[in-house]
Amino acid sequence: LHVFPSGRMCSIRRALMLWLLPVFLLVGVSSAAVSYWSYNAMVTEFMDQQMQQLGQSVAAQDELPAPRPQTAERVFRHGAYVIQVFDRDARQISTTFDMASVALQATAGFHTVEQAGARWRVFVAPSAVAGRTVQILHSDAFRVHLAAGRAGAAIAPVLILIPLAMLVLWGVARAMSRAVQDIGGQAVLQDEHSIRELPMDHVPQE
Repeated sequence: LHVFPSGRMCSIRRALMLWLLPVFLLVGVSSAAVSYWSYNAMVTEFMDQQMQQLGQSVAAQDELPAPRPQTAERVFRHGAYVIQVFDRDARQISTTFDMASVALQATAGFHTVEQAGARWRVFVAPSAVAGRTVQILHSDAFRVHLAAGRAGAAIAPVLILIPLAMLVLWGVARAMSRAVQDIGGQAVLQDEHSIRELPMDHVPQE
């Protein structure tokens, strides 16, 4: 494997860009992926805790809760929670969002359900009232959007610095190439029997 490309592309400047450009791109993509993964895990844990607290709070009430109805904008764009209440026969007797007709899940705890093209994070909490079950829904699309937004804000400085670093690298490589060419030009002008007159200041060791 040759460090320098062949043909007319063979130069120090092009070799540096050829090898380091993929490295910069890999760093950018890896940073974006790690940021999204970490923020997605953080958002999931935080939202799940809120769902659990809300579900247990509603389930602890003796009377049937009557929270205000939610709109599609609040549910999908602002991440509002949907509260569903079911009777002992798994029939829905109350909901804060009619468009979310997610059936009661068979077991208590967390679930991920897809219904009518929408993915929902679901938490099921048995109610203090016998035969009643509370189910909390949260839009998975909102979570993905929130995690992507947080990751994008975190990775933005890196994505901005990568082109700047590449520009600096191009300038440094260009200056190095010119310096090597100058040294070669001076060597051509010297007496072939002596190189003592060659200036050695700022000459690379190689």
